[in-house]
Order: sequence, then structure tokens, then C-alpha cells
Amino acid sequence: MALLAMCFHDTKENERSQYSEKCLASLVKTVNIPAHRIFLIDNQSCKKTKDMLIDMYLGYPSNVSIIGCKNNIGTAAGINKALIQRDKKEVCIKIDNDIIWREKGWVDKMVSAIYANKDIGVLGLKRDDVWQRPDHENPAYRTTIEGELEICKDIMGTCTAFNPLLLDKVGFLQQPSVYGFDDVLMSARSYAAGFRNAFLPSIKIVHLDPCTSEYSEWKRQEAGKYIGEVSKLCDLIVSGKADYYYDGK
Repeated sequence: MALLAMCFHDTKENERSQYSEKCLASLVKTVNIPAHRIFLIDNQSCKKTKDMLIDMYLGYPSNVSIIGCKNNIGTAAGINKALIQRDKKEVCIKIDNDIIWREKGWVDKMVSAIYANKDIGVLGLKRDDVWQRPDHENPAYRTTIEGELEICKDIMGTCTAFNPLLLDKVGFLQQPSVYGFDDVLMSARSYAAGFRNAFLPSIKIVHLDPCTSEYSEWKRQEAGKYIGEVSKLCDLIVSGKADYYYDGK
């Protein structure tokens, strides 16, 4: 059994309900829902998405939980509301609501990979637009293949599994704002806590959002405000000058 957590902030303006609809349909097609626990965190979405989340709950009331937030508290804080309910040995998977999967049983494969490689803190699935690859000319983005894993320090958080041993040591997701850098910080914190990070490249995911909307531009600008702060914090964490544990408060 795994814990799956997904945040939603879909509004009439950002028109992200279209991605959520495809994402949830893909989740049902590729995951044995009754075998896992699913947490859907609603960061004040529009009625269309709220209705989708309710339909998902009604289809699997024993396995699906909806966490409603009075305002958009952000991705990290939303996911943390699910992580606080995790079992100690439960692999937790954070999912963005704008992807689809092509392969059935991907949750079980991620869980098996974590259990088989206990030194892996963060295990991600790879989007086609991720820069990291084994033959990258820049060493900062160059990865190493080890069996089924592609070892990489920085894992994009589109669909990431967290080793329960990692969460025991580092706590909860950390984020300077409502958007961006929770994955960068978790990768650095995992590394500082003595773990390695990796992709599971055999399982492909498709990113639905072309990132051309006004909302996408807002996210880029919002993330840009904190890039220097996050870079400095990552350096401090990795060097041992800042604590990698975060209590979620």
C-alpha cells in the first residue's frame, strides 16, 4: 500500500480543470485504487474540479479522502496535510494534477524500487522535457544509470515517491511560497540526510500543460522571486550549515 497525494488549484481563469480531468481518469486506468490511499487536496478550486473530486471519492469512499482548504495554501502545505497521516512504513507519492501515465501498475513499481533500494530518498518519474540525462554535456545535469535507476541529485517533483525512512529524517515538504522549489529543496534535504535520489526511467509520464498561459507566466514570476533564496538555502543544507529537518510549520 502507498499513500498518493495530489493538490488542486483549478480556477475558471487558469482553466486547469481540463488537466485534472485527464489526470484523474489516467490515475483510475493505471492504478489499483483499492490497494492504496489517495488524498486529494483542494486548494480552493472551481466547482467543476470540486465535482470531479467528489465523484472520485464516491467511486472509492474507502480509499479516497478529500482535504478542503479555505484558501490556496500552496503545494507543499497541501501535500503536508496528507503526509501527516502517513503510516511509518508507507511510501508516499506526490503527484501534480497535470500529467497522465501510459503504464499500469506504476505505483507498485515505484514502491518496489524504493524497498529494493533503501538508500534512495526521492524517486521520480521522468517527463520528456526534463534536462537531466546520462549524456548531458553539462555535468550538473548528467545522470548515471545503475540497473533500473537513473541516479540524479535533483529530481523534478511532477510525480515523486518518498522513502518512508527519508520522511522520518527530514519531516515534511518545504516551500518559500505557494508555488515552486519544494522538489529542489527535498532533493537537497534528501542528499544531506545521507540518501541518494533517482529517476525510474522505464516509466514515462506525459506533462499536459504547455505552460503558455497567463497562469504559467505567473508561476514563473513567482518562482523567480525566490530562486536566490532557495539556491542559498540548498547550499547551506548540503554543507551541513542548515538543518535538513522541517516540521511543516
